[in-house]
Amino acid sequence: MLASAVAFAAVPAAAASDGESEPQESPSAPVSDFADYMVVPETTEGESGDRVEIDVTAETLIGDNEDADVTGYELDIEYDDDKLVFADADTFLTEPEELEIDDDGDSVQVEWVPSFLDVVADEFIAEVADGEASPNMNVTLATLEFAVTGDPGETADIDITDDSTMWWGSTGISEYDDDNVWWGTSEVEIVDELDDDGPEDPDGPQVGEFTAVSQGNYIAFNEDESDREDEGVQFPVQEDGDTPIQIEGEIFDDGTWQSTDATFPTLDAPAGLEADVEVIDNLYGDIDIEGDEMTAEGDLNVIVDGNEDDSFEFEIGATTGESGILDGDASLGDDGGSVTLVDNEFLVEDTTGDDIVDSGLGLPSTQEGDNWLSLALDIEVVDTEVPTGTVEGTVESEDGAPIEGADVNVVDELDATQTGEDGAFEFELEAGTQELDVTAEGYVNKTAEVTVEEDETTERTLTLESGDAYFEAVAVVGDDVEAGEEAEILGTVENTGEGAGEQDVTLSVADEEVTETLEVGFEEETTIDLSWETDADDDGEYTAELDTGDATAEAEVTVSEADDNETDSGDDVLTATSQGGFIAFTEDTSSETTASDEGLSLPDEDDGDTPIELEADYNPDDNSWESTAVDFPNLDLGEAGIDGVEAEIDTPNGLEGTIDTDDNTMTVEGTLAVTAADGNFEFDIDATTDGSNDLDGDADLDADGGTITAVDNEYLIQEESGYDIMDNALDLPATTPGENWLTLSFDIDIEETAADTGDIEGTVESSTGDPIEDATVDIEDELDDTTTDDDGDFELDDIETGDYTLEITADGHADTTTDVTVDEDDTTTVDVELDADDPEMTVDVDVTDAEPGDTVALTATVENTGGAPGSEEVTATVGDETKTQTVEVAPGDTETVTLEWDVAEEDLGEHTAEIEGESFESTADVTVAEDLGPDVDADGDTFVATSQGGFISFAEDGDKETAIEEGLEFPSADAGEEPIEIVGAVDDDGSWESSSIRFPDLVTDSGIAAEVSAPDGLSGEIDADSGEMSANGELSVAIEGDDDTQFSFEIATTVGESESLSGEASLDEEGGTATLVDNEFTVPDETGDPLIDGTLDLPATDEGTNWFELDLEVELDADDDATSQQQQQNNEDESDEDGGEATPESNGGLVTSFGQLTGFLGLLTAGGIVTFSLATRLAEILDV
Repeated sequence: MLASAVAFAAVPAAAASDGESEPQESPSAPVSDFADYMVVPETTEGESGDRVEIDVTAETLIGDNEDADVTGYELDIEYDDDKLVFADADTFLTEPEELEIDDDGDSVQVEWVPSFLDVVADEFIAEVADGEASPNMNVTLATLEFAVTGDPGETADIDITDDSTMWWGSTGISEYDDDNVWWGTSEVEIVDELDDDGPEDPDGPQVGEFTAVSQGNYIAFNEDESDREDEGVQFPVQEDGDTPIQIEGEIFDDGTWQSTDATFPTLDAPAGLEADVEVIDNLYGDIDIEGDEMTAEGDLNVIVDGNEDDSFEFEIGATTGESGILDGDASLGDDGGSVTLVDNEFLVEDTTGDDIVDSGLGLPSTQEGDNWLSLALDIEVVDTEVPTGTVEGTVESEDGAPIEGADVNVVDELDATQTGEDGAFEFELEAGTQELDVTAEGYVNKTAEVTVEEDETTERTLTLESGDAYFEAVAVVGDDVEAGEEAEILGTVENTGEGAGEQDVTLSVADEEVTETLEVGFEEETTIDLSWETDADDDGEYTAELDTGDATAEAEVTVSEADDNETDSGDDVLTATSQGGFIAFTEDTSSETTASDEGLSLPDEDDGDTPIELEADYNPDDNSWESTAVDFPNLDLGEAGIDGVEAEIDTPNGLEGTIDTDDNTMTVEGTLAVTAADGNFEFDIDATTDGSNDLDGDADLDADGGTITAVDNEYLIQEESGYDIMDNALDLPATTPGENWLTLSFDIDIEETAADTGDIEGTVESSTGDPIEDATVDIEDELDDTTTDDDGDFELDDIETGDYTLEITADGHADTTTDVTVDEDDTTTVDVELDADDPEMTVDVDVTDAEPGDTVALTATVENTGGAPGSEEVTATVGDETKTQTVEVAPGDTETVTLEWDVAEEDLGEHTAEIEGESFESTADVTVAEDLGPDVDADGDTFVATSQGGFISFAEDGDKETAIEEGLEFPSADAGEEPIEIVGAVDDDGSWESSSIRFPDLVTDSGIAAEVSAPDGLSGEIDADSGEMSANGELSVAIEGDDDTQFSFEIATTVGESESLSGEASLDEEGGTATLVDNEFTVPDETGDPLIDGTLDLPATDEGTNWFELDLEVELDADDDATSQQQQQNNEDESDEDGGEATPESNGGLVTSFGQLTGFLGLLTAGGIVTFSLATRLAEILDV
């Protein structure tokens, strides 16, 4: 039911103080905790350009009030008008003309408000017809229709605001208390393509036909269990001489069936009515003769008393199994048999529109379990299996290459397939002549005839010819410029032909022309551009033309006359550098100190922070200023409790305001855009030095500048960011005036504008003369910077005259600086050559010990951490033996060198291997011994591993200490805690598998437990030479045993290195200790619940942000009796807990705790796939 679909939602927000409607916020507790009823729109999906219908449903949340009725409503609905366009609204509760609709562009009001007399009349009709006067709760109030205009991947919000109203009662004038009604929200997910409704095409040939006739039973709407047969419509019984319901259909090889004809006689309905039933499209389902099972699905239309205006529709999904409290039945053989199809779960949301008819039939009937269908049928089956054969083959291009994704269809049949990477296809078809139709993107369609032989395989190779390209001139866009300026012309070319192609394309304007050879794939597009440097006398109208050879497109370009009278604006330059301040949201206090303590600090240059920097044009004539550049450093959200996350601040439209040095005042206005993780939000500020509400500003200014503190205690934030952790931490949205705080302290510098400027241009090349793309050219101590294009060229325009230092940086090259002088109205050319970074080599060495007659292997892994490729001669010396090998290593790559020596009896003893290169040197110890033997006993003996601590943490991108603080500790046996225990066996090859696992029963302070099981056990390896250990497997974790909401992830543990974690092992033939770690696993899954996923930071897909460390004490060659007793005890304990038969991998309870904003989860033992299931007690678990 809908109630369960919104089991988690937020306490409703109060309406805004100005009286405007407000959608209620997402809840942090179950709706039933604070409301008795809810009105919610349906969540759905739709394709861009199509229409979607959304049901708005009223639901009761209290079990003893299911008969609460609805006599009218006024719904105020807001929607995303940039993704949806409202089209219409309808309801089956009244006639269409009684529904009032008012669309305001981004909101719509839908009203059904019957008069007092209408309500009383309905009560009278219901009394006479023994029906319902008005619909009960759990009913669809209205159906909204929208046209989808957004793009695939976007979602559009639909909100029922708290300005909505709903009435009840026999007089129709009793209003539901707003405090008891939750007005909900939903989304429309915009997708590329919707799944098709209705039956799927059969997967295989027809094998039979059937005829089914009715042998009684009934259908009833809106009836209790005791009245369903007496008050329902009786189906005809053929054996009694009645005209039966008759269904004819076809049975297919895949076990499905579809009707070819279905007829119903006129049925006697309650209240003396007659019903004619029609099947819409067809009926369909599954049939399993051997398994005595059958289903039937489809849409039915019922016409009452022969009047097509009095009709209604509903959908059935009947089965011979169980449906609600009804049980079906089937007894089938090769020739047919009998079935009883039942459906106790269908709904009837449609009505005839005639109050008397609807009341008599109990329409609408929208409560699951109140509608009943039981249809007994005798079925006769005839075998129609036809001889078949197999057709298989390959679709390939003219050069013999297989074509992937080609569609192969059998003409006049339902069979169709698509080729894979090898271009192959295969069909089982009726014997005889068949025709195949083949289509593929970029190729000409082909039809081929094939003869299918019975029980034989026919092979065909289908060759497709490449399609011809057609370059469509889609559009030309040209700048309108002033004479003497540069005009940019852009042409767009799309290949609308049948294949990829390459041809010359020309873009021209005036006397300028550029021709490029463009290669454009099938159904792809590209662009061509032209830069036209206009002269002072080029004013006039011009036509820019794009000529593809196949088509042309044009656009007008206007070059206006240069304004000879244009003079400098006379604006001065204002520079502001931040000296502290703070920002806080939703702080209900009149104290600036309290708000500051709870807010985020803004950077203070005097404290060494990277400051906010602002440059602006300042006009002293009207005291106005407008920013030309604003640089905000990222803000650390740690003060808000979101460790490791920074917020990026942007001013999409710049900042502006006024500054009056005589009156000592300044204002700062504009939009701030905040982005952090996956969330973003915007808000407008209007800060002033005069003061704002409970904040006081300040200014000390003269003609050269000074200091100011601008404040704003009146701004609002109307939207959430979409990043739940930030929304919760910052209390977004923040819509109450006076509860949002901002102070900005700046040092202000005012300088007269230098009248003289010039330009800088140049080229950045490598030492070999090759241009360097994306090199950064920055003017030292200025805000001006740029990057080079693919030719290595750069430009810096309108730079004040003077001497500057350019800083040039590029990946893989050494940084450099160069001095430059800018002269008035002149262009200074600077060509820069960057040297390549030097290679930097490091080495990691691994040496194996050996016995006489064996080989010592030394493996050196050389890594180039520098910025240029390089070679390294690796020399290894052991005793009198020296080996050398040279490797070439690219920047950021590693290369491995393996050098080997044969050892003999005279080599017995300890040796030191010396490894040298031009950039490094290292040593390693080598042992040559008669009988090294394994460090661990890996001969099939049993072992017991017991946990001695560790931790697990998710989505923490800080250091290990932070991850431990935010994570969950594993139990330690040495600390007196009940540990994790693993019993298993080690094979001769060093592999091990668990035979029994026991997890402790741990419970949080709030009483929440998580059950843990390892359904397939755990496994891993123990290295017989080094004593190292690994572990992995599958681990399932269910909170409170509820599997409704879950996610999974995979872990592979090691005692070696894993990103920022290091494991270790100390094992011998008797056992020892091991620390298993994994800092590389990811969590790609989501639970599907936005609140849960946001709180837990799911999905957590960044490597290095998920942490796992488990300390184990391992007993190898454990006593068999002890391990048998341990396993038997584990199984007995599990059997006692589960009340059933024990399994080798036992279940247990495990604590899991979810702190607000940190979002960490439960427990994982020695690696595996973990599934967390969250029950409806989320509010208790979250502790929010």
